[in-house]
Amino acid sequence: GTIAPHGSHFSAGGSVTGIDISPELQSSLPAEISSQLQTLSGLRGECSVNFQVEYTPGRPVPLQFAVVGELTRGRLDHARIPQQLTDMQLEFKADNQGAEITKFTARSGNSSFHGTGKIHGLTKTSPMAIELYADRLFIGRPWEEFLTGSIKETWKKFQPAGEINVLAKLNFDGQKWTPDVTVDCLNVSFTYYKFQYRLDRGTGRLTLKDRVLDIHMSADAGKRRISIEGRFDNPGPQFTGWVHLKGTE
Repeated sequence: GTIAPHGSHFSAGGSVTGIDISPELQSSLPAEISSQLQTLSGLRGECSVNFQVEYTPGRPVPLQFAVVGELTRGRLDHARIPQQLTDMQLEFKADNQGAEITKFTARSGNSSFHGTGKIHGLTKTSPMAIELYADRLFIGRPWEEFLTGSIKETWKKFQPAGEINVLAKLNFDGQKWTPDVTVDCLNVSFTYYKFQYRLDRGTGRLTLKDRVLDIHMSADAGKRRISIEGRFDNPGPQFTGWVHLKGTE
């Protein structure tokens, strides 16, 4: 880096490779930093970063920084996710204006994931956008213990199990999250608590956007194929909507 000999301006840059990311590293950090990383407490991997820092008195924001890095050979075990993520690769960058995950990939058994994320600013209320795609994601009873509140209650009413593809786009405006989610059911079974008959080999699509859930599916009820079409506004305890079931031979 450089330092002005007759002033307080300075700049510095460099790179660090082979950083071993682990719970042990997190616990060795100062408490105020470690507490901010609790959501990543189960993350392991190898990290490399390039950085640039510049301090110029008199600027509206005197300290400017930029970081570009990647995480390879990552693994994540976390109490809020039902399956361990392995083979994680992450490319990211950050500066005074915000941070961005430009590439994310991972596996969990036969399931694969990829996505991106961006936050405009560096505060708790900074707008944020996340896009995540899951391919051949297996869902089932083990998921119940990782869900909370109304989501868990709804899950227990249907008891879904099987394989799905998911495209989730989540936007945060500083106050609330807005989801735009598409679920393609590849082979799913479920039971509605008011109709105690298991439907099997379910296929089709569910979409959630602008607080409207649309359902276009079909499933087997014994030897009959059942067509399921529905729409629900404000999904949750106070929902309104309809569902039509039609059987075929």
